[in-house]
Amino acid sequence: VTNVPGVPIRHYLAGAEVTRAFPMGPIIEGTGLNITVMSYRDAVDIGFMAAANLVPDVWDLAAAVAPSMAELLQAAADAG
Repeated sequence: VTNVPGVPIRHYLAGAEVTRAFPMGPIIEGTGLNITVMSYRDAVDIGFMAAANLVPDVWDLAAAVAPSMAELLQAAADAG
């Protein structure tokens, strides 16, 4: 898992406003899964790059992110 801290301010590329940043990490020989977490302005995105033959259930892993984040936020709210 790689965390790429992004910038909190608006950016432009060739005069166009960058509205989203899509995290994609490398798949290196011998590594079947890369998870990259990247922020940009007020959003955090998570990208999954996987070798299908090694990680056939990557979509299940990705689908678990939102409910897990909700659970974490609720636990933090309950503790504070």
